[in-house]
Formats: sequence, structure tokens, C-alpha cells
Amino acid sequence: NGSLTLNSDGTFTYVHDGGETTSDSFTYQANDGSSTSNTVTVSISITADNDAPVAVADSYSVTEGGTLNGTSVLSNDTDAESDSLTAVQVSSPANGSLTLNSDGTFTYVHDGGETTSDSFTYQANDGSSNSNTVTVSISITADNDAPVAKDDSVAVDEDSTDNVIPVLDNDIDPEGDELTITQATASEGSVSINSDGTLSYTPEENATDSVTIRYTISDANGLTDTASVTVSINPQNDAPQADAQTITLDEDTNTGITLTATDIDGDSLSYELVSQPENGTLTGNAPELVYTPAPDFFGQDEFTFRANDGTEDSELAVISITVEDVLDNKAPLAVNDAFEVLKNSTANRLDVLLNDSDPDGDKITVVQVYANLGEVSVTTDGAVVYSPMTDSTQNDLLTYVIEDEFGESASAEVHITVVTEDNLPPIAVDDSVTMQTGETITLDVLANDYDPEDDAIELVAVSGDVGEVVIVDGALQFTPQSNIHGDYLITYSIRDAAGNFASAEVLVNVESESGPFITLPEDLCSELTVMANALYTKVDLGQASAVDRFGNVLPVSLLDGNTLYPPGINQAFWSATDAEGNTAIATQLVCVAPLVSIQKDQTVLKGSSTTIGVYLNGESPVYPLVVPYTLSGDATEEDHNLEAGDLIIESGTTAYIALDTFINESNRSDRVVTVSLDESLNRGAKDEHNVLLTERNIEPDVTLQVLQNHIKRLTVSRRGGAISVISMVEDPNLTDSHQYAWITSDHRLVNEATNDTAFIFDPSLLEAGIYHVSIEVTDSGAPQLSDSETIYIEVVEELLSFDDHSLDSDGDLIPDHMEGYQDTDGDGIPDFLDRIDECNVLQEVAKVHDAFLIEGQAGVCLRRGDHSIGGETGGAQITNDDIAQDELDELVDDPDAINVGGIFDYIAYGMPEQGTQFAIVMPQRKPIPADAVYRKFRPGSGWGFFIEDANNSLWSTPGDVGFCPPPDVNSGNSVWTPGLTEGHWCVQQIIEDGGVNDDDNLVNGTIVDPGGVGVMITSNALPEASDDSVTLVVNQEITVDVIANDTDQNGDPLLLTSATTTIGEVSIVDNAIHYVAALDYVGEITINYGVTDSNGGTDHAVLTINLIDNKAPLITNDSSEILQGETATLNLLTNDSDPDGDQMRLLSVEHSGVSFSENGEVVFTPQSDFYGVLVIDYQVSDEWGNQSFGQWSVTVTEYHRIEASTRGGGSLYGLLLLGVFVSVIRKVNWKANRGGI
Repeated sequence: NGSLTLNSDGTFTYVHDGGETTSDSFTYQANDGSSTSNTVTVSISITADNDAPVAVADSYSVTEGGTLNGTSVLSNDTDAESDSLTAVQVSSPANGSLTLNSDGTFTYVHDGGETTSDSFTYQANDGSSNSNTVTVSISITADNDAPVAKDDSVAVDEDSTDNVIPVLDNDIDPEGDELTITQATASEGSVSINSDGTLSYTPEENATDSVTIRYTISDANGLTDTASVTVSINPQNDAPQADAQTITLDEDTNTGITLTATDIDGDSLSYELVSQPENGTLTGNAPELVYTPAPDFFGQDEFTFRANDGTEDSELAVISITVEDVLDNKAPLAVNDAFEVLKNSTANRLDVLLNDSDPDGDKITVVQVYANLGEVSVTTDGAVVYSPMTDSTQNDLLTYVIEDEFGESASAEVHITVVTEDNLPPIAVDDSVTMQTGETITLDVLANDYDPEDDAIELVAVSGDVGEVVIVDGALQFTPQSNIHGDYLITYSIRDAAGNFASAEVLVNVESESGPFITLPEDLCSELTVMANALYTKVDLGQASAVDRFGNVLPVSLLDGNTLYPPGINQAFWSATDAEGNTAIATQLVCVAPLVSIQKDQTVLKGSSTTIGVYLNGESPVYPLVVPYTLSGDATEEDHNLEAGDLIIESGTTAYIALDTFINESNRSDRVVTVSLDESLNRGAKDEHNVLLTERNIEPDVTLQVLQNHIKRLTVSRRGGAISVISMVEDPNLTDSHQYAWITSDHRLVNEATNDTAFIFDPSLLEAGIYHVSIEVTDSGAPQLSDSETIYIEVVEELLSFDDHSLDSDGDLIPDHMEGYQDTDGDGIPDFLDRIDECNVLQEVAKVHDAFLIEGQAGVCLRRGDHSIGGETGGAQITNDDIAQDELDELVDDPDAINVGGIFDYIAYGMPEQGTQFAIVMPQRKPIPADAVYRKFRPGSGWGFFIEDANNSLWSTPGDVGFCPPPDVNSGNSVWTPGLTEGHWCVQQIIEDGGVNDDDNLVNGTIVDPGGVGVMITSNALPEASDDSVTLVVNQEITVDVIANDTDQNGDPLLLTSATTTIGEVSIVDNAIHYVAALDYVGEITINYGVTDSNGGTDHAVLTINLIDNKAPLITNDSSEILQGETATLNLLTNDSDPDGDQMRLLSVEHSGVSFSENGEVVFTPQSDFYGVLVIDYQVSDEWGNQSFGQWSVTVTEYHRIEASTRGGGSLYGLLLLGVFVSVIRKVNWKANRGGI
């Protein structure tokens, strides 16, 4: 059972053969070299060891796609120890799935493919060892498979036929059998099977939707499958179909005709008249036409037209018209009129019948007439006689009725413009005068003023920034401040007997030879004129300088500390003060050219006249101002008479380009005239105006005025008499009549007017409060169009009496008692509080007229809204107190957001085109916070979000505190950025008339919008910023940690978002404000800064920097006397002083023998052998580092020991003289060389 190697020394090597035997043996004999021993047996015991089993390959068979439950693969495997075996899988089959059990049985599932064999491998395991790896082979018996049909997609053209679709190209048969199509159906259209195995498909006529074709294929053995073809139909343009119509109307009437057509493709259609009616005329623009038969015509008429979808024309369509003969009498035709009458004129005869007519030639007469304001009557001969209200220039509206001989009637309107007898305002001429300091002068400023009509003129108001100016006996009396000389500017106003005002300036030069003397930068006029970029423009004035009478440099300051200037001629007043307290004032001229804008686009009826407004955003520094403009558009000289040229603005801020239009018989379609401001101008955001010329009906434009005691105002007294709400309607369609519908907010507002055009009520029946009166005016055109307007009236118990005739609350040089509660510009702010003439500008707070101004696009007017009328600000801003005191609880706190930047309530009205966009800018009271939202208050639903879409958007820009650039509806090329940016101070709305954010919900040329910027309510509390103030020496810089005293309840870290100032340079460095003073400038500087907590909270505060001209200490020299050998002590600062009261300190003493302290104490001990006079220099500094020098003179008297002598009477006298002589010599030598002691 093994092999043996036996060595001669008796050692051996035995190798077992690995069999299962348990013992073995061999025999041997021993030999001593001579003899051999007996034979003995060596027994070997074999310790058993496990042997790996032996596996044998297997083979099986299964049908294609079938399941094989195989017998044990271990059945033919062996194990030397006969151990029990288990099967272990080594590899998996490639074409099916396998489950191999431990006993060797298995389940194999074929994947149905076309393979003919498969295999897997395994090993047998006896519990300790694995066998060899063997293969189990599986033979696959083939079986026929069904074909596979795959979906297809194709595209065919609309209205195409027999489109071939090769659907079999991507279908397959596993056995490669030939496939055929057995069936095909389509969801729309028709499909057929071709002999070549393709489909032919024809879509339904005009179909453009997707279609599905289902088809079935079969193999040679009859197995089938089904798939789909998705057919996309490419639309092909179809010619439109024009609709014929039959129209019937009465003789001598007209009718509206709307041309119609259909287009299967849904394309936008245009319409073209091919032939005109022979017995009538067509007006308007297709498809909206008005047919008017020829006078007295009846019978048949027709015209033809066609439609076009942008590519193809339709067939001609015929509009057949039957004009029926009307034997009844026809009503007369009344046409609106317009007249001018003189103020205070009486019995003005108005020939209203001149443009009226009767189709039958009947005689017509005026039978009724009504006036809104004045007195009107009909004379016995049928004439209209009108007298305007006494002392009033309010325009009026008359309504009159005419009748023909048979009682048929018609009505029309008469627009009355009340004008003065060309009473021109007085002419105030500037004055200048020179005077000496310390004087008071009385100046008869009226001496060179005059009135064109020689009316008496009076001096009504005076104003000056420095000194005292008053009116004494009709003359101007001026007393300058003491010790101030230079230029003083005094403004005064005069009035003539007709109530016209004018103003002028007096330049007073107060002379002085004591200085200071100021050198000004150049006047910023002529070629240096500044171009305005807003209502107030920040101007770099340059650097002024000053010296006193000794030539010493002095700092300068601006009297008002302001470098923001409105358009026009402005004065910058520089001042300087010397050490003796003398102040000089000098004037630098600052000319700011205004922005020039043109009004919003408008639609004009052909054959009428209109004007195009050109607006300046302030006064021009030069008049006349030439405004060149150019023309473009598709309108020609047959449509209008305007030519490119120059508009001359003689004075003021508004002028108009006149445009007359014509009815162009050769082209009745709409035309456009485009007027563009020349590029040489300082153009505003709106520099192009489009006039659409049309023949269609145009909606009327209604405005409302409120009068009490013939005075236009929105604040009225309960006991001040009846209130008249007057409607003024402008309608370019002169033959239109109008229907008036009045609506009020309170049933006690009862209309006492005798005609529909006015609403008159008694305010004594009401409590103090806000009341609404609304009107809707509808015209008689085809189609009928309307306009509406709402006016808000504040009823108070009593108006102010204005007993103090010296008060001028708005500073416009017209005393309050002369302006009163009249509201000339209709913005809801009485004239005595309102110095702003531009109707597109509205104060947030009434008394603040030079900052925080809401500005809308030029040509559209602003007024206070429903919720701000009667509010405590007097302007457009609504305060928390206003909300708390809203007695009707209409306006409530926002339950979901906290307002940050202020709530503003405005109404924009007078838009030339209804339904257009309008841009408006609102300076914020605090900077925009992070995650800001714009919240709006809507009647009925309360607070909600401003909704942004294609026509409504929000924009912001940094601006300055209270100052913003003008609105720009084309904001893509401006300073405005989309959204609400954290830290910005200016918000712009672009809002659509009648859109989702217009609170009146009407397309009426008026936008109503109360709202403001805020943040949604969270647990975050708003930060609180506190004002700071520091003092800084001239020409220095400083960093101030303004955040240090600002707080946040939530402990959020606060960050600076902005810092602005007008003088010097300011920046944010490491979350602190760094300020660099302007050269040689002194005065109070304000820096507005904003903070954020980064969680939606912001606040605003002011850092005030007092720039001072710190003066060096004033030194008085000191002196001391001591005897030789003594010590001198003194406080050198005792007799010194500091002009600014600063703490002084002794900086140095230039002598080694002197000890000193900063408080001025000095100790000096001269050398023992020294006597004479010692002058010691010392240096003193104030707390700002300004230094001065002084001298301390110390006299040391020689000490003499004198021995008395009785001999020779003159000895003592001689010694004394010698001592004096030596002392003098010592003093002279010391002064020559003061060192070495």
C-alpha cells in the first residue's frame, strides 16, 4: 500500500499510496557482514485522511422557453470515504435562470431565446472538500416564437394623401420568418395595407392633431403581434374664409358693421376693402366700420372685402346693405361747441346753432339749456346767453336741447373756457445794492418793477437766509447779521390788482475791509451747466478757499450744507469766519438744466386737433428754451400738418406741440405719427411720443372738479355752503352725446343739480369725514365707450381763518391768506401748503417739499388717495395713527406683514391712453430689507401682494435718503434694477391701468394704489438704529462704529447697508462708517445710514459730524525773578488759553535744567555761579494736537557779599557800580549765546 526505501543503517522512507488501507508492513533481516539474521516484520499503522469527492459531468434537455426540473447532478459523483455530498454552484447559465438545490436537484427556466444549448458548472462537497468543477450541459429543443411589432412615429403634412409608412422596417421575427401586415386601423383619417408590406395613410381634411394607427403583423406560422404608429400632422396654411353679411338700416341713419372671417388655422386676420359702397360711405378701420348712406338715399348698396391670414387671401365676400325708406320726420343733429368768455363778463351770446342741422331742412330752435356753474338762459329769439361766475376763471359746461318744427329733439354740450382780459402778471426786476456792515437799509424794490397793464402792484412777501428782512411801509428793510459781510440774497414777491404774482431777487453786498476773503470755484453755468438727472441733482461744486486779512488760510463752509439742487438757477453760499469772529459770504451760481420729457402716447380722431405735451422737471436756467424734435411713422402730409422743428418754451415747465389731423380719403386705415425729442437735449425717460390717428370711436375723457364758494378745493367746510362736483367731458367725436351716471358713498349725498353734468349737495347734513363721488360717462358712438372718475372730498368742521397775514407755510412767497384752501393742481394738498406746481409730483409729507417726493411719469397727474386724504401727514403717506383712527375700519393693520418703508396712497389720473402702463417712484422712509415684499391694500379683500406679470413689475435703485431718479417704464436701460434689493432707498412700480394691481379694477386711465414695502411677520423683531454725533477737526478723517449703539431684540448681528452724504467722502469699512472731510471745510455734516439684521429687519439713523476749525492755544509769555542760588517755580499755562476751550498740556521745555509736568508746572534751578537773564522756550498743545510756542524769561540777580568800610567815603558806591556793570555784561553775553548754562 505504499513505497519503501530501506537504508543500510536501518533508516527508511515510507510513502503511503493514499488509499483507504489502515495498515501496511514490510520484512527485513539484519546482516553483520558475515551472517544474516532471521526475518522480522515492520508493521505500519495508517492514520486515515479525508479525500475530495470526484464529480462527473451531466447532460439534460428542455424545450425552448420551457422549465427543466432536473434530477440530482450528484447521482454519478463519488467520494472515497462515501461521505454524503452536496452540490455547490460555480457558474450560472447564460440563457436562462437556475435554482440549484444542495441535494443536486435543480430548476432551469429557459429565457425563450433562440439559443440551442446552455450550461452551468458545479462542484460536489463532502463536508470538508470540494470536488473538481464539472459542467452540466442543457440541450434546448427549438420552438416557434411570435413576431415582435415595434411602435413607430412619422410626420405628414396637413391635407396630404397616401403617405407611405414602412412600419415593418423595425419589426422582427425571432426565427427570421417573413412578416406580413394583416390589419390596420386609424383613429382619424384613412389607412390601407400595401402589397409591399407598407401602410398608406391619408389624414382628414384640415386635421392638425396627432393620430394613432394600430396594425397587426403575422409570421409564417400564424403567430401575431400589434403595434402603434403615432402620426404628427404638420399644419399647412389654409386660406381664410370671409363671411358675407346682409345689413338693413333706415334712411339717413348709420350702422356699425363688424367684418368677420374664419381661419381654420386660427391665424390673426387682417381685412382689406376691395370695393366701396356706391350710395354711402364707410368710416373706421376694418374690421370695425360704420356705414352711412348718402343723404336721403334708400335702396340697395354693397361693398366687398377679403381677409388675409398673413400668407393667403380669402375669396371676396359681399356685404349687402338695404337702406329702407323712412317717411317719418328725422330728428335734428346737434353738434358740441366750445367758446371762450371773459372773466366777469355778462350776457355772452353763444351761437350754438351754427354747426347744428336738420336732415329735413326743418327750422331748429334751442328750447332748454343748463349750466354747471354760471348763469345761462334762452332768449325769446332762441339764442343762448351765458354769464360766468363772478370773479372766477373756472371752466364751465353747458347742455342744451334743440327741437325741429315737428318736436323731434337732440342735445349737445358747450365747453366754456373763462379767460381773463389778457391781464399779464407784473414784472419783478432783480435789484442789487451795496452797504456797509452794521447798517440797516430800506430798499424800494418796487421802484423798477411794473405791471404791463399799469395795475397797482404791492410787495407781499420777502425772504432771506441770513440776517433780518421785513416789509416796512411797502418797502424791503434789511439788517445783516453783525460781523458778516459779503453777498446776501433776498427773494421777494409782488402782486397786481388782478391777483397775478411775480418774484425777483435782491443781491445785497455788505462791504468790509476786515476780511475774510473767499475765492470761489467757477460758476456752474453756460458751458459748465449741470445736467439734471432727477428732481434734485447732486452737484460737485468744486473747492472754495478763504484767507483772513493777514493771509492766513481759513476753512470754508456752505451756509445750508446742501449740494443737491433742483433745475434752474441756484446759488451756493460759501462762508468763512476768521479768528476775530468776522464772517464773509460769497455766492457761486449753480445752473441745472432740467430733464426734458414728452407725454405718454395718445389716440386721436382723424380730422381733429390735439396737442403733445413737452415737460421740464423744473425751471430752465435759460429762457427761451429751444426744444428740437423730429418726426417719423407711417402717417404722411395727407394725414397731418406737423413738421419737424423746434418748440420754444418761453417760461415755465410745460409747452405743447400743436397737431392738426385730416381725414385721408385715399387711406382710411390707422396711421401713426412719432415725435422724438432731439438727442442734443437732456432727455428724460420718455423721449418719444406716438400719436395713433384713427377713424373709430374714441372713449370720452371725464374729469371732476370740486367747488365751494366758487373755489376749487378738495377740503371743504360743513358750513361753507353747497358743494358742486363738476364734470368736464372731452370727446373728440363731436357728434357723440353722453349719458351721466353718478354714484356716492353715502345716501345723504343727494344731488340738487338741475342737469346730469353736475352733482351738488349740502355738506351741513354730513359729519366731518371723507366722502366719495363717482361718475361714469358713456358716449353714443359705435361701439359705445365710457370713462369713469372718482373724487374724494374731505369735509371738516371749519377751515383755518388765516388771521396772521405774515404766514407763508410752504415758503413760496405767497402768504397763506392769499392762497387759502384752493387746490390749483388738484392733488389734495391745499395751495397754502403746496409749493410744487408739477402735477406729476406729490409730497409724501405735505410740509416737506424738497425731499421724499413721489414722482410719476410726466403728463400724468397725481393726487392723494382715499385713505391718505385727511391723514396726519397732509401728503400721500399713511401713518399708524391714521390706521388706528380710521373710524370706518376700512384700512386696518396688515395681519401678515410689517411695513418698513412707509405706506403710500396715491391716485394717478389723466392717462392719455386707457389700459396702458404707468411708472411711479416712491422714496422709502427706511432702506429696503432682506426678503422684502410689496403689500397692497385692496377694497374688500384687504392686504395682499403686489402681483408681478408682463405688465406689472417692481424695481429699485440705491438713490439717496429722500431722493430718487425719475421713473422709467423702459427700465432695461436705466439705473433701475428688477425686484426689491436690500439696502436700496428707492422703489419704482410699473403698474397697468385696470390690471391686477389697480384697485379701482377699471380700465379708465386712472390708477389707485395704496401700499408699501414690508416683510412678512416672523418672530424676528426689527432693529433699532440710534443717531450718533462726533466732532472732527477740519481736513481729518474718522471711522465711527455707528452700530455700537444700535440694538436688535433678537440679538441678530447688524450690518450696514448704505451710507450717504453730500459733502466729503463716506464709505463702509469693516461694518463701520469711514468719513474723509472735504478740504478746508467746516460745518455740520449729516450721514444717513441704513442697517439690516439680515432677517428682513432694517432701520435708518443719522451720524452727525461737526467739522470744526480747531485753533491753536493762545500763549502769553511768562517771566520770573530770583536771586542767585534760588529755584524758580511757575505754572506756565496759568495765563494761557484755548479759543475752543480745549484742554491744554505742556508739551516740552527747551532747557535741560528745567523739570516740568503736562499740567504746566515747571521748576528751574540755574547753576550756582550764574546770574543774568535766561529766556527759555516752551511748547503747548491742545487735545487735537494744535501747538503754540511761548517763552519764559527768568532773571537771576547776582548775590553780593558787601563788607562795610569806614575809610574813603566813596568805596561802597564804587562797588555797587561795578556790580551793575558786570551784571549788564553778563546779560548781554547770555542773550548773545543762550546755551551752556
